[in-house]
Amino acid sequence: MILLLCQREYRILVESIASDLKTTFNDHVEVELAFADDDKLWDREANWDDLLVAFFDERNFPGPGNNLIKDYLQERSGKGLLLPVALKSGHTRPPTQATKIKAFPFDSGTPEIQSRLVRRIGAMIGLRAQQRDNVIFISYRATDGKEIAVQLEQHLESLVLQREICSRKMGALAEENM
Repeated sequence: MILLLCQREYRILVESIASDLKTTFNDHVEVELAFADDDKLWDREANWDDLLVAFFDERNFPGPGNNLIKDYLQERSGKGLLLPVALKSGHTRPPTQATKIKAFPFDSGTPEIQSRLVRRIGAMIGLRAQQRDNVIFISYRATDGKEIAVQLEQHLESLVLQREICSRKMGALAEENM
């Protein structure tokens, strides 16, 4: 499900985006609208294709909206898909609970900005479907790339990223066959 979280004055814009999402995905993805000042909780069981889109401007994001973002991320162990959307070009700092994520700049004066946002949302769900949001594969040339690959692996591990690296036995086997 895609939940579009916004302040009430952006209802018409966000309803238009919801309509574009439903059309683009042929109603295969459920899209709902929630207001940031409501005490609405994510009332569904966490699912792999959940996406929370938080629309914000230069004003402080309402407490209930921040609580919804926090609860959404906690329910998904910090791995929930979240897309903050900056509605004012001069203000791109997301709500408090989403500050670690770079906001999508939604400049209403830019042609095709709404379709760009719909494509971004589709790409996020597509990457989740392919599990590309949590796997990094490091490939290297056996003759001279192993050392840098090991350094890169260690750096990624220090960043606590999930990774998938072929076992060293497979690498050794590949070296033997070259």
